Amino acid sequence: MCAILGVHSFGKINKQHIKDANRAIKILKHRGPDYQGIYTASNFIMAHGKLAIQSNDALSNQPVELDNVVVAFNGEIYNYIELINTYKIEGANFDGDVIAFLYKEFGMDFLSLIEGDFAISIYDKRLEKLYLVRDRLGVKQLVYTMKNGEFYFASEVKALEAFTEVRLDPNKDKIFEDLTMWFWSDKRETYFQGVFHLQPGEYLEISDGSVKHHKYWDVSLGNESLPSINPLEMIQKSVKSRLVGNYPAMTLLSGGLDSSLLTVLVSKLLTKVKSITVNYDDFDNNIDRKFADLVVKSNSSIVQITNHIKSSDVNKSRLDSLSKQMEEVIWDKVYFAMQANYQLAKRNGYRVVINGQGADETWLGYYHDFPMYKFTESKDFEVNNLMSVLADTNIGGVKNLSKQGIDTLRDGVLKVYHNDLPSKKDDVLNSVAYWATKTYLQSNLMQEDRLSMMSSVECRTPFTNHKLVELAFSLSGNAKVVNSVEKKPLKEAAMGVLPIELIDRQKQAFVNPEDSYGDLVINDWTTIVNEFLYKNGFSKYFSEEYIASIVRGNISNSLKWKFAAVNSFLHVYENQGDKIHE
Repeated sequence: MCAILGVHSFGKINKQHIKDANRAIKILKHRGPDYQGIYTASNFIMAHGKLAIQSNDALSNQPVELDNVVVAFNGEIYNYIELINTYKIEGANFDGDVIAFLYKEFGMDFLSLIEGDFAISIYDKRLEKLYLVRDRLGVKQLVYTMKNGEFYFASEVKALEAFTEVRLDPNKDKIFEDLTMWFWSDKRETYFQGVFHLQPGEYLEISDGSVKHHKYWDVSLGNESLPSINPLEMIQKSVKSRLVGNYPAMTLLSGGLDSSLLTVLVSKLLTKVKSITVNYDDFDNNIDRKFADLVVKSNSSIVQITNHIKSSDVNKSRLDSLSKQMEEVIWDKVYFAMQANYQLAKRNGYRVVINGQGADETWLGYYHDFPMYKFTESKDFEVNNLMSVLADTNIGGVKNLSKQGIDTLRDGVLKVYHNDLPSKKDDVLNSVAYWATKTYLQSNLMQEDRLSMMSSVECRTPFTNHKLVELAFSLSGNAKVVNSVEKKPLKEAAMGVLPIELIDRQKQAFVNPEDSYGDLVINDWTTIVNEFLYKNGFSKYFSEEYIASIVRGNISNSLKWKFAAVNSFLHVYENQGDKIHE
């Protein structure tokens, strides 16, 4: 994983642009500590920060220039050696060279040839066009904004702060939208006004002051009752491709089906594999550890490392730090454990971590966790019903919202309805899976990207292999959930690979620590309430009756945490645009 950023000016690049770009790439040094390169032309700048995994050879430095094509990208093209051989690409050393060659030969049609996880920037000097591409499932991140006739992009929002023309103002409507919709909200907007995520399977074409969106891949829903290929074969291939590079890989082992299956498959390809399992103070919160231990005991090639998270680790200082690095509200205390996992990987000398994200959204693993999986008819997806279900789940019901709160929630649900649901919703379960892939998965992948990159570690997710996802969606929903057993094809594929007790285990989301882990953050409720409702202005979204309940503290600890987390995000990002340009 690396960092990319750039500017496309519809006028001329000046000294200030260059100064700002040099500052911006330094802000992203955690993503690319090994080399920072900048390419400057009359009307564009492209910068790259390298985290060396394939090689630290200078030949792998970016940006790459080939005739009139300049390329910088973040990620991995897993089939680049095959492409070099197939198209007899002379002088190509690494995947950046391959991208430049393929674009020259095929234009943007080259995207159908590459397999991997990537965010790519391509500048065609002949056409004076900039192209930005994001991989099919959205593993790699890319954000962009336009200011005063200039287009800016970067791997992380915080890099945009360095540009004189860019100001980062928090998007409070988006924050409230996620408070009421959680990870099920549309992902086009970031938490900053006018800054957007490039969408998975999409590329932008920027020229002459215009930005055009092109969709080059999307999930299509099928109705096969049985898979035409054993998912295990595809998972094995996906795992093998994600072990490439000169640095060894370790895994995260939560004790769930997905991480356990990946860990065992990695162990069959390596002599030894180190795996990290989280442990909390309270035994009741360590149910995952019990199942992780089963996997380790059944396989001598797995070396388990326990990552103990103490309640004192969850404090206001670390919450502010996470808010800054993540560029979003820290809705969930589990982020603290996730960050610690990648820190531990780095301390053990690893730059690559295999992670199980992606299976639950595509294979219906969350079937028992969220009410929308119990929808039975296409009419259940109507806007008013979605509003009701989401508000009931996350904020206690629409009744707790003011008119402005209801209107903002409705706007958020309408975005989901138009952007994140399939046009035909006859297969209700697969429609929810599609929604989850477009929203919930994007939240999880963004979190893994930010948390791993904080420690200069690359997170690789075999279950987001687009061919494996296509297989998942070629099946009907009823083929993936059978007699209320979620992820049935994956559980069958794991037979003989994993202990039967683990396979039969009902899916459980990554366990949060007990409530006491939030005490150091929510102990001063009066201050939190005054900041959240009045200083930060969120009282406008709630009914007077509910505001009274909030003030009295008659709400769940989960909501108390979320309100404190909103305050933290706004604390570290309010007026950041002013501060960095002083």
